Amino acid sequence: MTGVISHFWWESATTNFLYQHVALSEDLFFRRNVLLRFITWFNDPKYTWQHKCFFLRYVVTPTLLVQASRSSNSDRLIDTDFIAQLHRLVWTPLSKGGGTPGIDDMFRTELLHLTTTLVQYYPDLLEDVKKDIVKYIWFHISNCEDVIVKQMGYLLAARFFSTFPTPPKFILRAWTGLLQLPHSESRPTVRYEALSTLVPCLPMDVDESGYPFWAKETRRILSEEPSSHLCIYHLIVKQPDLFFPVRSLFIPHMTSTLNRLGLSASSVPESRSVSVEVLATVFKWEERAAQETKRAADEGKPIPKELRWRTPLALRETMVGYLMRLATITHETAVKVNLTPRVLSLLQSIVGPNGWNDVTVGLRFFARALEQNDFASEAALAQGIAAAKVLQVVAADQPDSWYIANAPILQKLIMKGLLSEDATLQDILYPIFDKLLSLFPLTESAPSGDTELAEFHRTVHNVFAETSMTSSRANVRGVLLIVKSVVRTTPEMFSSTDGSGNPGNSTNAEKFMKLFSELVKDHIRSTPGTAAHEANVRLLMMFLDICRDYTSALGESRRWLLMALVALVDKTKSVTLCKYLLDMAKTWVHNKHAAYPINKEKASLMQKLANFESRGDALFTPYLELIYDIYTDPSLRRSELTSRLENSFLIGCRAKDSGLRERFMDLLDVSVSRSLFNRVTYILAVQNWEVLADQNWIYLALHLLLGAADLQVTNHTRNGSGPLHAIPRPEPQHILRPLQRLLFLDPQAANDVWVSVFPAVWASLSRREQSDVTNHMINLLSKDYHIKQASLRPNVIQTLLAGIHACSPPMTLPPHLVKYLAKNFGCWHIALEILGSALDTMKDDDPTIRDYIYDSLAEIYAELAEEDMFYGLWRRRSLLPDTNIGLAFE
Repeated sequence: MTGVISHFWWESATTNFLYQHVALSEDLFFRRNVLLRFITWFNDPKYTWQHKCFFLRYVVTPTLLVQASRSSNSDRLIDTDFIAQLHRLVWTPLSKGGGTPGIDDMFRTELLHLTTTLVQYYPDLLEDVKKDIVKYIWFHISNCEDVIVKQMGYLLAARFFSTFPTPPKFILRAWTGLLQLPHSESRPTVRYEALSTLVPCLPMDVDESGYPFWAKETRRILSEEPSSHLCIYHLIVKQPDLFFPVRSLFIPHMTSTLNRLGLSASSVPESRSVSVEVLATVFKWEERAAQETKRAADEGKPIPKELRWRTPLALRETMVGYLMRLATITHETAVKVNLTPRVLSLLQSIVGPNGWNDVTVGLRFFARALEQNDFASEAALAQGIAAAKVLQVVAADQPDSWYIANAPILQKLIMKGLLSEDATLQDILYPIFDKLLSLFPLTESAPSGDTELAEFHRTVHNVFAETSMTSSRANVRGVLLIVKSVVRTTPEMFSSTDGSGNPGNSTNAEKFMKLFSELVKDHIRSTPGTAAHEANVRLLMMFLDICRDYTSALGESRRWLLMALVALVDKTKSVTLCKYLLDMAKTWVHNKHAAYPINKEKASLMQKLANFESRGDALFTPYLELIYDIYTDPSLRRSELTSRLENSFLIGCRAKDSGLRERFMDLLDVSVSRSLFNRVTYILAVQNWEVLADQNWIYLALHLLLGAADLQVTNHTRNGSGPLHAIPRPEPQHILRPLQRLLFLDPQAANDVWVSVFPAVWASLSRREQSDVTNHMINLLSKDYHIKQASLRPNVIQTLLAGIHACSPPMTLPPHLVKYLAKNFGCWHIALEILGSALDTMKDDDPTIRDYIYDSLAEIYAELAEEDMFYGLWRRRSLLPDTNIGLAFE
């Protein structure tokens, strides 16, 4: 293997070297000498024919081709002397049987290629040797057995005939010779290049029947030599314009050979592919004929004979039938992947609205594969799927009248497959079922009678209303597809019962939701990643599709739906299902005109979806985007939905995505009055911070407080002179806006800013406002939910108490509340400071409050084991000398 690779590497390197240094050389004199050297030792016996062959292949012919491709040929590389030498050495002796003994076929091939290059690019130098070149051509075509040499001879003939005037009989001889070459022995590329070269110079003389001689000869070969069928069909596909005027000669024969090409035991993938390409060409011919006929009629011109001929209906029906059979037979996997889509695409074009509308498709063709098939084996199922795909193509673009006319047979063809266990088969047949049901909607009660459509309706009724709908049924997916169509056409079916009139019977909606609940339980118990789990997820999404679009039809059973959705949001491990639930909620939210679900039910689901915060940003970010859309939708402003989703809105204010978080915070900022007192009241009394209780939310409170600042303050110039006094003050927004954005990132910085800002806010309030704020602060500090962040440092209680301690005049807090906060939130030292300051400001005529403060201080000192402070405090409180004596003994 290594030796083979080394050989190819050496050959490639040598070839590139020769191309670069000879053929692509800019030195005209050097290249001319190389060509003359070849002429010099052409007959030298010291050099083998193989040596000369490779010299032709890699040096002589490439040099001539490169020279011909260059834009300027003013300096001719070769002249008539070079042509005369070739004439003497090559064309004359090699036109005779014994001209050059020992020459091999590979060398003959290279000489033919060289001659072809000269004929194609240097024809003006060949005027004096044309006759001998023709003899040279016919000698190789007639006498050489090697198929490559013969084909190169035909290619040379085609190039010669397309370059020099030639009698028609020679052109026809070359044409028929190319067509008669055995297909298995020829090189298709060389043959079709030669045929394509001959096309422009074919004689267009016609016989008494009105057809050109070349067309008659081609038709004769097609009839007499079956081995040439593929070659001629390939040619027709590649040259459709050439054969269009004479298509009436070929289409009948092409139609008669379709079965042999694609359906016989000897058919091969190539012949089947060619048959499809041929039929596609015929279809394009028919379209072209119709278009050109219409154009001629519009312009008032006579319609030519070749346009008046149309493919007979019987032949077109045969073609359609062939495509249907070809699409349903068993193919190898590789062939099926490439061939079947092409067949179905062509069939769809033919039977579609712009195709052959007069062709009748026999639907009985599908009975064996779809109606009589039980799909028990893989082969039977594969046959059923193939037939269903063809039926889907046939029915796809048909008008309603076609469905009405064929409804009895269509309903028989689709029901067994629709209720099978295969999802692919169900998906293919479902559009036909849905169309039939839209044209023939169900009634609430099963119809009576013996008609085929009545039987179809009874079958659907039984499927929809049967009491055995359980999640263990293998064909539950097919049942769901049927239910989806039934509810779309007859929503009242959800509220009906089995028709017995018993009021205790369950409605169809209740049965449906019972099945849904069972599937939800199965999903929660299933193991993620297994095939059963994925299948269950797909079934649940089908159920939810129906519930989403027809919620109002569920009636009182909506509560089952909401309970199941809550269970799924809480316990599902499927990301796909979570995304679906989010999309479902989005659909409900944006569908404002639907009566159901009501806003309360929408809000209930949206609140539950907040659990996605623990599932990662891929789920939580779209959820927050939806919340933001709800609050920015003018039609939902002040609605029940927005009032119930305030907690979800606050969650958006702590989103990890900075851009999304800032949008939420800015929206909150503009929704609150800019009055300083109103903002403080909103922070301390109006807003419920319980949803953010596990996080220090003081950054959000600061965002609101800083948002109350007046950003239009006049920029006063500093007094004095010098460069420092010439620097203008920064605009307030240039400091406040970045500060509002950055506080979320550092709780300690937010704590420090609050301790600085809150005393200034407090000092800006009136006495009455301070009294109200004090009451609000006491109520806020008393909330139980703060305990969730007791372990945080700094927590919101520590921050609030630190801000209170810095206020002047001081804010008065109940001593027992301060003691409680100190014990539970680690506010020991700030609580001591607050209580100590309270003693200093407390009036002497209020001994009860003073005792409360002393008791609270004493208890805090005791908790901290500060014995000196504890006993010192009691000595300070003592009223009698005996108390001091007793404390001294302690």
